[in-house]
Amino acid sequence: MKKAVLFIVLFFGLNAIGAESKTEKPSFYSLYAWNSEFPAFANEVEKAGFKWMRLGGPVFEEKEDKGLVEAVKKGIKVIPVLGDKNADVTKLPAFREYMKKYLARYGENGTLWKENPSVKQIPFEYIEIWNEPNLEYLTQTGGKKKDECYAEFLKIAYEEIKKFDPKIKVVGLNTSGGAWNAATFIMPNGENQKGIMGFFRFIKGVHSYGGGKYYDILGIHPYTGKKAPEKVDLVKTLEAIREECKTNAGEEKPIWITEVGFSLPVKQASEAMVKTEDDQANFLIRYMGLAAANGIGQFQIMYISDIGDFKAGLFDRKKTWRKQAYAVKNMMKVLPEPVLVKKLAEGADGIFAYVFKGTGDKETIMAWNTGKEAVEHEFEMKGSELTLVSRDGEKKALKASGGKVKVALTQSPVYIY
Repeated sequence: MKKAVLFIVLFFGLNAIGAESKTEKPSFYSLYAWNSEFPAFANEVEKAGFKWMRLGGPVFEEKEDKGLVEAVKKGIKVIPVLGDKNADVTKLPAFREYMKKYLARYGENGTLWKENPSVKQIPFEYIEIWNEPNLEYLTQTGGKKKDECYAEFLKIAYEEIKKFDPKIKVVGLNTSGGAWNAATFIMPNGENQKGIMGFFRFIKGVHSYGGGKYYDILGIHPYTGKKAPEKVDLVKTLEAIREECKTNAGEEKPIWITEVGFSLPVKQASEAMVKTEDDQANFLIRYMGLAAANGIGQFQIMYISDIGDFKAGLFDRKKTWRKQAYAVKNMMKVLPEPVLVKKLAEGADGIFAYVFKGTGDKETIMAWNTGKEAVEHEFEMKGSELTLVSRDGEKKALKASGGKVKVALTQSPVYIY
C-alpha cells in the first residue's frame, strides 16, 4: 500500500512539475506596438533581442492579423491587448460574444493559425484587458462610471479566457498613470467632469465592484513626463497598490509596467518631453533598473517607433536606432533577466545602486548618480579583476583593492561585475 501511495505521489508530482514548466516566466523586457506596425520594424526588434511584445490595435482586420503572424514567425511571445471602446454594459452578452470570437480566432488552434498552417504557433500566455480604461478608451454606459463598467467587462473577459485556457494569465487595470508626483493631468485619487479617473481611484473603484477576483496581474502606466524617473515616487505607488490589493482584492497581485516611455521634442521642448537622446536613454534605463529592483514583473516600453509628436520610439520612422535602443539592447545582454540580489543604495546622496543576477547568474551591480556632476563611489566586490560596462556596451577593465573598487558615477548607468 505504501508503495502504491508513493507511486501516485511521484507520478502526479512529476506531472505537475511538467505542466508548470509549460508556462515560461515572462521576460522583464517587452516592447509595445500595434500589430500592423510590427512588420516594418520586425528585423530591428529581432536585432535588439526582444522575445516578448505587447501588441495592440484593431482586431479582425487583415493588416493587423498579418502583424501578429509576423511576430510569431520571429519567435516572439505576444501579449495582446483586448478592449472595445464601443462596449456597452447594457449589452454584456455582446461583449461576451466578442471575447469568444476573439479567442476562437487568435487563441491556440484558432482560425488564424488554421489559415497559416506553416507558422508554428506560440500560444498566448498572458492577455491584457483594455488599454487605459480610466481614460476615454472606455466609454461610460448604462449610467455607470468607468470603474464600475470596467469591473463588469473584466469579469466577463476573465471568465471566457479561463474557460478557453485556465493557464492564461489576465493582466488587468493597465491604468493611465501609476506614480505619485508624475506630470499628469489628473491626480491619483482624482476624477474630472468627464469621468476620467486618477489611477489609484480607478483601481480602488474596480476592487469595490468586485473586480479584484478577475485578474491575475495588475498593470500601470507610470509616465513621468520630462521628470527623471527617480523624481516620482514609484516605490510609494507600489506599496500603496500592494496594500490595496491585499485589503480589497483578496491577495497581493504581481505588478507590471504595461506602458512607459520618454518623448523627445518635435520643434521645441515642452513640459512633457526630455531634451536629448542621452536624457531619453538614461531615463529609460534607469526607470527599468528602478522597476526591476522593486518587483515589477515586466516592463513594456512605449513605443516601437514615433507616433505623431510623441517621439519615444526605440527606432525612428526611418528605422534608425536611437541611443535608447542601444542602451536597452546592452542592458538585456548584461542583465538578461534582472533578478534583484541586494539594494546597495536607493537615493541617498543621489546614488542608486543594485546588485542583480547578470549573465550566467554572475552578480552584477547596476549603478548611477542623479546629480549633474560625476561622483566617485566605492563598492565592495568579490575578486580583483573586474569589468565595467557603460550604458552603451563599452567595456573597461577594473582592478579591485582590498575587496573594494571605486567608480565614477554619472547620470548614465554603468554595470560592474
